[in-house]
Amino acid sequence: MKLGVALFELLSEALGLNPSRLNDIGCSERLLILGHYFPECPEPELSMGTTKHSDDGFFTVLLQDRLGGLQVLCQGE
Repeated sequence: MKLGVALFELLSEALGLNPSRLNDIGCSERLLILGHYFPECPEPELSMGTTKHSDDGFFTVLLQDRLGGLQVLCQGE
């Protein structure tokens, strides 16, 4: 919980808001950390990847590796 509250404070500041803004509007009430790790495929030419999907969380952190292939769709683009 402390980590989540601190992250929302930092994000609020980065957005030019009062540091407590995101916490004040309830963003930290139901904190959940979900992690996915997809190891490198030994035969990438045989892999299909995943289907188009949405992350339903408030804040998503994506780490792009050297293989590429990650695409992010925002407002239809």
